[in-house]
Amino acid sequence: MILFSFVILLSLAPLSLLGLVFWLAMRGRTGEGPTIARRFFQYLLLYALVVLTGEGVALLLAEGWPSAPGGGELFDQFNLARAAAQAVVGLPVLSAVMVWVRRTLRSPEERSAAAWRIYLAGAALSGLGAAAFYGFRLAEAVTGLTEFRPEYAANLAVWGTVWLIHFRLSARARHAGPLRAGAFIGALIGLWVMGWGIWRTGEQLLDLAFREISGAVGEENFRDNILRAASGAVIGGLIWVRYWVTIVAGMERDRVWRGSVWLAGALSGLTACLAGAWRLLTLGLEWLFGAAGGGAAEHFAEAPGMVSLAVIGAAVWFYTRRAVRLRPGDRRDEPDRLYDYVGAGLAFAGVVIGAAVGLSALTEWVLPAGAVEGEYHVGLAGGLGLLATWGPMWVVFWRRAQRYGSVNPDRELVSPVRRVYLVMLFGVGGLAVLGSLLSAAYLAAEDVLAGRWGWPTLDRVRTALIFLPVAGAAARYHQAVRRSDRRRAPAEADEPDEGVMMAVLVSAAGGAVAEEVEKQTGVRLWVWDSPQAGEVSAEQVIAAIDRAEGRRLLIVAADPEPRVIPFTTA
Repeated sequence: MILFSFVILLSLAPLSLLGLVFWLAMRGRTGEGPTIARRFFQYLLLYALVVLTGEGVALLLAEGWPSAPGGGELFDQFNLARAAAQAVVGLPVLSAVMVWVRRTLRSPEERSAAAWRIYLAGAALSGLGAAAFYGFRLAEAVTGLTEFRPEYAANLAVWGTVWLIHFRLSARARHAGPLRAGAFIGALIGLWVMGWGIWRTGEQLLDLAFREISGAVGEENFRDNILRAASGAVIGGLIWVRYWVTIVAGMERDRVWRGSVWLAGALSGLTACLAGAWRLLTLGLEWLFGAAGGGAAEHFAEAPGMVSLAVIGAAVWFYTRRAVRLRPGDRRDEPDRLYDYVGAGLAFAGVVIGAAVGLSALTEWVLPAGAVEGEYHVGLAGGLGLLATWGPMWVVFWRRAQRYGSVNPDRELVSPVRRVYLVMLFGVGGLAVLGSLLSAAYLAAEDVLAGRWGWPTLDRVRTALIFLPVAGAAARYHQAVRRSDRRRAPAEADEPDEGVMMAVLVSAAGGAVAEEVEKQTGVRLWVWDSPQAGEVSAEQVIAAIDRAEGRRLLIVAADPEPRVIPFTTA
């Protein structure tokens, strides 16, 4: 139900109120406190009314549907009472609040406020999610997979309208500010739903071919699975095209854009590809080691789905990587490093787990018969599969990061992303060592106190004992790299020496000036609007930047020339 998002919102209300009080206290001196409070409650009330009224209207439409049980009569008194309360009370109140909001939006400052844009993004995504869900259920009913229910069509109409209204309002605001995040989330929802549908479609087609070749008996609901998967692919594809192709792909490719596409698109696709490849390799190794229980058709029943997952993940990774990768002449920035180091971290976790699982399986092989439970073939296959798939991924990501560190140490070795990565890997490794020690000591002490010390005790503690040196080696390695970076990094390499790093413009209506300055010089200006500061031209700001000394500049509009004040940060 669409009320789910509203319930989440209400559950976060106490924390939101505390955050609002703190924010108002911090902003109290500027006189913005009452305005922020008014916006918070105004748009929260508007969102709640849209959700409650929309659900009530959809329920009334469903109850009065001609094909509804009871010959189109209002048959469910409880639902009727709830729908009437939400619609009859909600519609007039919603209309009044909308008039109030429309009056406040006459101010350009109000239309550009973050609260208004957060509301638009939240309402549009809520409508999109509900419309997609009920559209999928309606597609199932149309294709004969499930029985038609009037609430599917009613909810699709209502929440599709809610989405369309808020989407158009977002388009008028050019999807700026928080609306950019809403567009990214919409594109991501479309990508994942479309990917799921294509994956399941490919799985069913490959499974059909696999059963024809192997002679295995498959499921009888092939047609239903294909129709369900195709419906998801079409719905997700429409959402993806509407958000990614027409909006997100044409946005300014700044740091936020690049980082979001790297992580949510390229890295998720690569992870899905490697997950499918790992499972395929594990199945093959289990068969090779003799751990398969049954015939080949039964053992490799998962293979069609894993092949489809690997292919779809590779396609997503390849497409998004081409969309965001550096072009000749572009400079490597923090989003590019974030992709490399997050990918290296995920792959390294797979390598560590694979090594621990593989070594644990080897201990099962060398220990006497009956000392451990289970077959070592399964663990050995899984561990080797992880090493064979995630190991090369870690080598690629880590070697690239190390190569950049050798070629350009002034930037790479002092990167915040690299420093956080090394600290995190060292810290997580240390915590894993401590956890392994505590776990092994607890299990051993429990068996000793219970009087059952023996081979079963070794079986219980061996995984923790094996994980101990693996995690310790991982922590030690990243600590050594961190120390090496400290020795190699220049003493004053926290910032590059060339160019202006930060410039703040204090002016009246300085937004257009900032855009022109950035277009001509590449220097991005943060604008603080102040009617008391006066106005300044783009040419004056560019001349002031050229004359100034320092990498951080505060530019205050004044007559006849702007005043430039260099500053530093702690």
